[in-house]
Amino acid sequence: MPVYNRQLMVREAIESILIQDFDDFEYIIINDCSTDETAEILAGYNDSRISIIELPVNCGVSIARNIGMQYALGKYIAVMDSDDIAFQNRLSVQVAFMDKNPEVHILGTDAVKIVGDQQIKMTHPRVDAIIKSRLLAVDGSAMIHPTTMMRADFIRRNRLAYPVSRTDSDHGLWIEAMVAGANFRLLNQHLLTYRRHDTNITAEDQVNMRMLLSNKTQYRSRLLGLFYPGLTHAETLAIANMMEAGRKLNLTDACTGLTAAAKAQKLLESQYGESHEMLNRIIGRHASQIMAAFQTGGETS
Repeated sequence: MPVYNRQLMVREAIESILIQDFDDFEYIIINDCSTDETAEILAGYNDSRISIIELPVNCGVSIARNIGMQYALGKYIAVMDSDDIAFQNRLSVQVAFMDKNPEVHILGTDAVKIVGDQQIKMTHPRVDAIIKSRLLAVDGSAMIHPTTMMRADFIRRNRLAYPVSRTDSDHGLWIEAMVAGANFRLLNQHLLTYRRHDTNITAEDQVNMRMLLSNKTQYRSRLLGLFYPGLTHAETLAIANMMEAGRKLNLTDACTGLTAAAKAQKLLESQYGESHEMLNRIIGRHASQIMAAFQTGGETS
């Protein structure tokens, strides 16, 4: 669990892990050079299961997670965020499933999203094929990252790590895990309270959201190249640009993206076990939006 300036929320996150009904775990907390009272809060815990790593400078969440994984000794690596709350049976349920299903490498669960006073029960795809295809959306609809548990030997054997990115580094890891042969699964149980607030990296109202949205394009282009080896790089980028929220497209850009999308939707051979029915649905939705916008006249976003 990386943590940076979470003095108001980190106690609830920590307590939710310490009271798990499965207690054979190590709890690695990486303090990413917090400047508030986070370090003092962490130092106040006296539990042999907790290991605290103090980073001398603020490295960012991706590097902090990678350092934590390097220190991990367990059979499984469970991801946790410092502003979320795990249900008391989260670890026991996930460990039991992983023990019984050795073919699964990365396991997620459903979560209850908290936005202000609202509680929203989130549901996600259960099976490998749909999860892999939903990665193309890069919007959290494939899995919720802090619900995931991964096989440590698979991560290390394939030298997987989080890419250094301010956001969506979870998708970067999952994409490379898929290339390495990962099998994904998601449990039909809500095992985490997932809190959305103004200080989330991916908070919807951040002034730099434009930049964060454009960063998703690199992941979409990468996935499109993997799922559709018959496309050129220019074609995958054209589709990815078409899918980017808020991007202004002129007529040439739109036509290039639509033509590449039509070509992709005819390429139905699965490369990594992905569902092309789901992929066509995702790409088709964006193509329909672009076409509808131009039918009303002019440039679109």
